[in-house]
Amino acid sequence: EQQTTTSTAAATRHWRSLDFIVTAIAVVLAAAVSESLNPILEPRLLAPPLLWDETKVGSLLAAYTGAYTLGALPVGFLTDRCESPSGGGSWRLKGLMALGWVGLGGSFYLLGPASSSAAPSVALGLTLTALPLIGLLSALAIVPSLPDMQSGVAAHDEAAKASVCAAWNGLYSLGSGVGPSLGSAFFSLVGFSGTCGCLMLLGLVMAAILLLTAEW
Repeated sequence: EQQTTTSTAAATRHWRSLDFIVTAIAVVLAAAVSESLNPILEPRLLAPPLLWDETKVGSLLAAYTGAYTLGALPVGFLTDRCESPSGGGSWRLKGLMALGWVGLGGSFYLLGPASSSAAPSVALGLTLTALPLIGLLSALAIVPSLPDMQSGVAAHDEAAKASVCAAWNGLYSLGSGVGPSLGSAFFSLVGFSGTCGCLMLLGLVMAAILLLTAEW
């Protein structure tokens, strides 16, 4: 009973730690960013200068989601390699997430501000490059977050790990739910390029916060 009480107290302290809270926020934002393009990408691709048809739009969206799915496999392997056997050293996992966020910032710059000011042929190339990159880098920003949230939990505390996993799923679902609404709201206010510019800045800020709060 004393061991259970001690384990519960340790898990509670972990849930209240800055390290845990920052990663939890990153999960919500990463899921929201990943889903924010869904309602605004099709109008962008159908409009000048791209003027795509519905078939091409569907193919590019499939490439975007497929890049996330395929990217999650090597990212998962890399995450396993970066985990510390002792459960500490969150800087490795947060470093992976930060790298994903920086890459997302650059990809959103290509998709929005860069392509909006480019010639049609260049804009097409930038769009074809940026979207699969966003899918791949979303995996890099998201996949390491679960083991990072569990890093402060004792290896033998399966109940606490399950609780963190449930919390992670809830946070990811929350972000996925609000992402399309946020994307639409920003699109109506600042347009597609402005929305991508905001997401670019978010990526850079989130990367800095993750690195500053990591346990080195």
